[in-house]
Amino acid sequence: MKKYGKPLLAVVLVVLIAAVVGYSLTFVNFHRTVSVQGEITRDGKPLPWESDNRVLYVAFVPEDRDADSNLYHAQTDPINNTFHVPALPTGTYYVSIQMNDPTPLADLLQFAYPLHNKDLKFVVKEDNQHIPIDLPAVLPQGSRPGMPAGIGGAGGQDGAPKTKRGKKKDSESAPTDEKNK
Repeated sequence: MKKYGKPLLAVVLVVLIAAVVGYSLTFVNFHRTVSVQGEITRDGKPLPWESDNRVLYVAFVPEDRDADSNLYHAQTDPINNTFHVPALPTGTYYVSIQMNDPTPLADLLQFAYPLHNKDLKFVVKEDNQHIPIDLPAVLPQGSRPGMPAGIGGAGGQDGAPKTKRGKKKDSESAPTDEKNK
């Protein structure tokens, strides 16, 4: 047994050190930090601002909020509708956008792209990555009660008033038979 004692001890130590190093590496974040920039348009056209008192808000929200709970706020230029994030770890992100005009009273996008939206998803892979964001002419439904997005008024996409449960009032529903016309 003495003959194998030192070599066996060396092998055990090497395996033990490899196990500790391997376990430690599971806690290391291998995402490198990069910068991204881009511009935001709506239906292929510049964003439609209503005044000169405007703020463009853009934030990158990591897809895996358990691994990274940070918000990465972009530096924005509301005149040119551009954004820049100088230090963003590589990974998958949802993008939150608000067009506050006049600031901070109104979001011209009617809260269609809040921090928890799933509509604007991008993978950040490389430094100086360009991310163009073209918002649709008809926006997705807003996420806050009473704050619908799109072409409708306060009632939703079709503009009809809604009750507290989100249904149209009976007086404004289309008739279903000849007697009700």
